[in-house]
This record gives sequence, C-alpha cells and structure tokens, in this order.
Amino acid sequence: MTPHLRPAQLSDLLAATNRDGWQGSTLKLAQAQLQQGPAFTAVEGDVILGTAGVIVPWHGMGQAWMVLRPELNGQGVWLTKTVRRMLDDMTAALDLHRLEAISLADSAVNQAWLQALGFSRELGGVAQGYFADGRSAIRYEKVRR
Repeated sequence: MTPHLRPAQLSDLLAATNRDGWQGSTLKLAQAQLQQGPAFTAVEGDVILGTAGVIVPWHGMGQAWMVLRPELNGQGVWLTKTVRRMLDDMTAALDLHRLEAISLADSAVNQAWLQALGFSRELGGVAQGYFADGRSAIRYEKVRR
C-alpha cells in the first residue's frame, strides 16, 4: 500500500506507540497539540506510521512535535521527505520565523532525524530534566532570517 497523509485525529495520538518507549500523549496533551496548530497523520493501510504537527504559542514561533512508530515498515525515506515538506509548508503558511523541536538527549536516531528534517542543534547543550519523566532533551531549531 502507498502511504499518505490525512488530518490528525485525537484517536491517532491516543493510540500511538511512541518509538521513544513512553506513551507521550495523555488525553489533555493530545487535545492541546491538536488545538494549538495544524497536525497530520501518516498512514499506510490501517497502520499509523506517525503523527506530527506544529504548536504556535505566539506569532512567528512554532514548536514541532512528532510521535513515530518504532518500526516504519520501510517507509522512513518517504516519511522524512513528507514531514520535511509538511514542516516547510506549515512554516510558510503560518509565517513562522522560528521552528523548534526537541529530542531525547540519549536518542541518536531522533537527533539524526531532526537534522535530516533541516533542524540545527541549538547552542548551549542539554536541557536537563526536560521531560515529565525526568529525562533530558536536546533542542533543535530552524530559523528563517
């Protein structure tokens, strides 16, 4: 089957199994993610590959978020190209000058993926104790000058 994008639904986030090994979307968080900016789900047949979107806390600044399956069924290249295009389109449509994203500090695969999406690591190192479970994060940015 050919993968495709569709608008994200609350059930997508609540059912998602995050490749980072923790269930990041509680009902309250999932609702907030979907209400604060555009979001899409990548599906192949009836399998959700991932859900991604952008939260816009104020004009010009966006926070990208993504929940990806541990196994992408061979669709990693398609997903990377599609999400990169989606983020570029959202940045233009929302008139963002800054888009940021975070990665677990101990996840080389997530950090490499954010770089493949065009993000650069922020200066200043690691955000200690960033996540609710106490794990640390590395922040990434795309800044349009």
